[in-house]
Amino acid sequence: MRDATARGARQLVRHVSTIGAIMLLAIGAITLVDVTGRYFGMPLSGGFELIQLAMVVLIFTALPAVSYHREHVTVDIVQAHLPVRVKRIARGIVSLASTAVAGFYAIQLYERGAYLGRSSETTYNLQIAVAPFAYFIAVMWAVTALVFTVNAWLDFAGHGDDQGRGST
Repeated sequence: MRDATARGARQLVRHVSTIGAIMLLAIGAITLVDVTGRYFGMPLSGGFELIQLAMVVLIFTALPAVSYHREHVTVDIVQAHLPVRVKRIARGIVSLASTAVAGFYAIQLYERGAYLGRSSETTYNLQIAVAPFAYFIAVMWAVTALVFTVNAWLDFAGHGDDQGRGST
């Protein structure tokens, strides 16, 4: 069960990371087209908005991956001197707290998406609806909460690693 759960989380993070990589490529392509177009006096209309929206997707697809690999910023002044078992318990507690925070954010962003949908909020130039992006962020926070839950479960079961998980 532990291996299946860890494998499922790893595959989910890999798929989400692929979306982020595609967005990074899209940002580069949009920038290239926009800058080249400016050189010839024909900038990409709405390029700035497209980059902003792609950045939203890029940043929030990275969140579950960073959390899964435990590559987020941490300060371990005290933990460096603790026994491995105590470190795992402490990491498990932090992961549970992070699950609660990420879950709270998911709920808040879902509600924000509903509000943006009701008010028909759009971007200024291209008139792209922003509610789907708020919903996307909510889903990514929910995925991150799931990742933190898996991390906590592995830590409490004594199977969490002491470093990061490295690349997928």
